[in-house]
Amino acid sequence: MSKHAVQRRMTSTALKERKGGDRIVALTAYTTPMAALLDPHADLILVGDSVGMVLHGLPDTIGVTLDMMAMHGRAVMRERRARSWPSTFPSALTKRARSGLTTARRAS
Repeated sequence: MSKHAVQRRMTSTALKERKGGDRIVALTAYTTPMAALLDPHADLILVGDSVGMVLHGLPDTIGVTLDMMAMHGRAVMRERRARSWPSTFPSALTKRARSGLTTARRAS
């Protein structure tokens, strides 16, 4: 992607429209400096619960908390100019639909 291209937020509708067409570049970042490096090259920057293993030294993703995800999501969004940043949530928080919705509201 060109540095001079107008960057727009990648919506779920835009993603669906690109199915079978242009490839979508999705990269993972957990910090503001990494998001700054990846931003010009990605349609989406993912913030996954793997942050627990990658940055916090946890043995798996079970110990990842919503507060950890929210902190890293905000760090990535500080650098993202206009595009989306899908984030996963700790599995223990999304077992039920109501709990998942509450989690999403709290993290945004």
